[in-house]
Amino acid sequence: MTGNPPLDSLIFGLISAVVLPVGALIAFVWVPKKRVLAALMAFGAGALICALTMDLVNESMGKGEFWPLAAGCIAGGIFYEFCNHLLNQQGGFLRKRSTAGNFIRRKKAKELRRLLNRLGHVHFMRHLPHNQAIALLDLIEEEDLKAGDVVIEQGSSGDELFIVESGEIDLIDKGSGRVHRRLRENGIFGELTFLRNEEHTFSAVAAGESRIWLISKTRLNALLESNRKMAGIFSRYLKTHVEPGLHDNSNPGVHAAAWADLAAEHASLPTSDEIKEHHEKHANAGMAIYLGMLLDGIPESVVLGASLLGGNGVSFSLLAGIVLSNFPESLSSSVVMRENKYGKMKIMALWTSLFLISSLSAYLGNVLFAGASPSTFGFVNGVAAGAMLVMTAETMLPEAFEKGGTVVGLSTLAGFLCSVMLKVIG
Repeated sequence: MTGNPPLDSLIFGLISAVVLPVGALIAFVWVPKKRVLAALMAFGAGALICALTMDLVNESMGKGEFWPLAAGCIAGGIFYEFCNHLLNQQGGFLRKRSTAGNFIRRKKAKELRRLLNRLGHVHFMRHLPHNQAIALLDLIEEEDLKAGDVVIEQGSSGDELFIVESGEIDLIDKGSGRVHRRLRENGIFGELTFLRNEEHTFSAVAAGESRIWLISKTRLNALLESNRKMAGIFSRYLKTHVEPGLHDNSNPGVHAAAWADLAAEHASLPTSDEIKEHHEKHANAGMAIYLGMLLDGIPESVVLGASLLGGNGVSFSLLAGIVLSNFPESLSSSVVMRENKYGKMKIMALWTSLFLISSLSAYLGNVLFAGASPSTFGFVNGVAAGAMLVMTAETMLPEAFEKGGTVVGLSTLAGFLCSVMLKVIG
């Protein structure tokens, strides 16, 4: 182009990254339909996959540098995962709707698993269908206790059972005053009397500061009335277990954990309100979001600049892959930012700085790796390819599929073939 490789790398870096602020500007005046945006993102992902395969991997393979390439791919993938995890913990997951949804869902499922594991210690609960277990959480009433607080009186009707969440509860014989048993975390009292409509045989008294879960028969009956399938299973459970008596000598913790794992898989996708709530909780997460976007974009820019060192000029398929992935990423992320009350000036400042840093990264990629050995090039290409492939698989394609569904497959193929065509023309 100019005959000066560092200058050329800067120019091509500018070309590849200029679509970042352009995409943000377009998002201010046009919000594309989800399927259109999904098609654009999938097209860019296909082009990027082709570019990293044909330009990064194939080049090093042609020079017999498989092992440096493989080491680089592994290092790049692990490095991306590590940095992405750290940034997500600080709010970086909010940079895309798909990453936000996935992060919140996993966090939600983890909390649900903890709650369901505790509920699963109740014998009859884990016999109810795990795919509807989330509804069981609505049965729970939490209660904080001080030492001496009475939970259940001996002789009262068994219309409640409780689970100890924390602390200690003593089961006391009211007549003799003797402590029959002390219940600790996950301890259960009143299950059989609850199911058989019998009276409680002991009083339950808090031994110290404690927290318990109370489940009332009224709430359980209301749930069963609204859910025929669950009511049928519960009825069969009563006939097979309660009438002859409970005979379960297995470890309840093991069964509870297995049931909770299955039940938590049915955690619902995060709603828009939940995503907005996390935006409010991570109000100061701007730097994490910003660094996450840098993490997505810098590896490809560095390799773009380094690719000019071969003396064959820029790879148009690599350049096109970066451009075609940058534009929908900027457009999509800017739409999400607008939905979450980011100001226009803030959005433009963010994407403009990313544009400048990406351009500078391409320049540095050319300068830093001038004179590097083929093995070093193979490793660098591998690092970029590994990071780009993990980023595409974890953010671009999930985001596209969430927005567009089946349109993603053919759009990815179209992007891949477009990049191949540019490689042939180039």
